Amino acid sequence: MEFYRTVAGHLTHSLNTWIPTNNGPQYLPAVVSRLMGTPQSLGVTVVSWAIAGFLLILLKRTSSGERENVDLTAFAVAGGMFAFLVRTSWLHYFVHLPIAWLVLGSAALVAPRRIDRVVTVSLLSASIAFSSLPWQEIVAGGSTDRYAAAGWLAWANIAVLAGIVWICCRRRPIPKGSTER
Repeated sequence: MEFYRTVAGHLTHSLNTWIPTNNGPQYLPAVVSRLMGTPQSLGVTVVSWAIAGFLLILLKRTSSGERENVDLTAFAVAGGMFAFLVRTSWLHYFVHLPIAWLVLGSAALVAPRRIDRVVTVSLLSASIAFSSLPWQEIVAGGSTDRYAAAGWLAWANIAVLAGIVWICCRRRPIPKGSTER
């Protein structure tokens, strides 16, 4: 039992001291507080959790009924939710981004309306750019610390999720048993 008390003490200490001021976490409230130069506020945390709640509803909506790329879309949305929930959303939490880009890119290719193609390609392009090494070089002079501090992976995540939300909310589900694809 002493082991668990010790671990809990170390975690509590870390969460209250160096993690909130570390430039690595891409947790939305951490990113916003670093950009504003203020401590993480409950208001931004509640907004972050509300976004995660919305994504959870979208995840449920996406996984019910048949849709194109339902499994990949669900994975992309579930992966994207971490940055809104987990205080220590480090850079490696964003391994879902390439899958999310594929989901959004394939949706853009088959989108019947021009506005859907324009919105999804714009958000996809922004997401890919924000998470690229050339962007890191442009905005941070190659400094991983400054790049992380500005939360560019969080913004890339938000852009691709916004595109997926756009497509999911605009696309009608395929009725069960239908041969339409």
